[in-house]
Amino acid sequence: MPKFKRKQLVIVTVYDESIPGGEFPLLSRIREVYLGNNEGRYHVCTKYAKVKDVIFECEIVDADECIHEYDLEDDFNFHINGRARVQSLLEAAQLDPKFPQGESSSDESIGEGEGEASDVEEAGGQEDRVSNADAEANGDADDEADESDEANVEDIGQEGSQSDNEPSSDVNEEDDEEDEHHEEDDDGEEEDHQEDDDEDEDDEDEKEEEREDTEMHDLRSKNNTDEGLRDRDRDAEDRHAENQEEVREGQSPATWIQMAQADPVLQKCIPGLEYAIKFGFPSLQRLDRYRDSVSIVFWRLKTTPLLMDKGEMGLAKTYRRTPYYSNFRSLGLSKCNKTGPHIPIIVSSADEDEKRTGRAVPLDRRVHPFPHGYYGLCSDIIHKCVSDPFCSQTFSRYFRSVFEKRNEERFGSFVAFCEEVIVPCIIRIWTFEDLRRYGSVMTYMDVDKIICSCRAQMFTGLLRDMPNNSARLKKCGLARLVRDVSDIEWMKTMREVEDGLISCFVPDPLEVNALGSSAV
Repeated sequence: MPKFKRKQLVIVTVYDESIPGGEFPLLSRIREVYLGNNEGRYHVCTKYAKVKDVIFECEIVDADECIHEYDLEDDFNFHINGRARVQSLLEAAQLDPKFPQGESSSDESIGEGEGEASDVEEAGGQEDRVSNADAEANGDADDEADESDEANVEDIGQEGSQSDNEPSSDVNEEDDEEDEHHEEDDDGEEEDHQEDDDEDEDDEDEKEEEREDTEMHDLRSKNNTDEGLRDRDRDAEDRHAENQEEVREGQSPATWIQMAQADPVLQKCIPGLEYAIKFGFPSLQRLDRYRDSVSIVFWRLKTTPLLMDKGEMGLAKTYRRTPYYSNFRSLGLSKCNKTGPHIPIIVSSADEDEKRTGRAVPLDRRVHPFPHGYYGLCSDIIHKCVSDPFCSQTFSRYFRSVFEKRNEERFGSFVAFCEEVIVPCIIRIWTFEDLRRYGSVMTYMDVDKIICSCRAQMFTGLLRDMPNNSARLKKCGLARLVRDVSDIEWMKTMREVEDGLISCFVPDPLEVNALGSSAV
């Protein structure tokens, strides 16, 4: 069942380096919904243009859920059959009056002096006329009125050569009749706009009127000039695009997997991307902040309830029931020659999809995996915070007291204990908190399979070349894996954490040397 319905008001985030902040929220309506094997793909339109590119579900957010985050008005009272056609979301965003004009693309200047003009240039020429008609509720009536105005301007331009020509005055009379006809249609459409069933019938009538208006426009422009020829070519392209749009439902658009297979980097990471989408991993930008900021890791440790809880569910009471502690203990005993060779316990990460497709990786008990999941690149920072007193005296003192009280020095050093037991347990808790909100895990056993998965580590490996890999993912329609809507508020909070603006996040007296400062 598709998540979004036809004509639903949504927000599509447009990502581009030329936009201040790297993104722009674009108010849109769902124009087409793909079903069956293509479920999760849509075509959208804005108030000013139709977008030809296929938009994936992960790029779309219901406007009712996040309209307050973007400080935009819900003023989209328009039909879904806009006149202008553009290829990409960026081109559609450039037609929006709220788009930063200083950073707009120079694509409009491309093609000046050429024989043909692009759809984007035509849409840009109509932008001023559309913006003057924003106060009207019906966007289609605006488009028809604009077309009539454009025809009148062309007639005025030809007045010098046809001032004594009788057919020219006839055409002007027809224009007046058309204007009256459009005004009557506008009144009727405003009344019918409240009912969806009547709106569908209006859409079909409007398409017929658009074709008739196009034919009249061809007659007026039939003067064998270069401008007239270009107008006829553009109208023919519009009609061809409409015909292609009517039969598109029987075709299959390129999936993100097909686009990723064409990329030399992403084709090696497709299993990891599938895993991230299936379980709802945090975005790469959020994981990247953990990797490059000790303050953010320290804040997450301080706000993890079970980390220093001395109750039955606290980490001090539960770490001995994990496979990570069993491996730490088994390895320590084998070094003392008290038992046989060390055979680590390896948690299988094979799920039903892997078994069904025959991609399950056989377990190698000679290899001791690192159960860090998608937090693998920040595991060193976590280890420093819990074991190094120069980084955090609170955590190091607490876990050292647990280490000494349980007599864990029999199996290894305190640093090894934190690395092999405490760090995986912390990542286990964090992963459970992340994915429980998404509903993809229910128990810690489910989490163990994820953090021991090579596919989770494959996904987080994309952080090593974050700028280029982000562009690759956005090109394949996986912008949600780069940055999610929920990251906006989270990023703001993390900036306040780094700037010391969180009043409740104040280090206690033991944190004299916190966050990497030198020892006293």
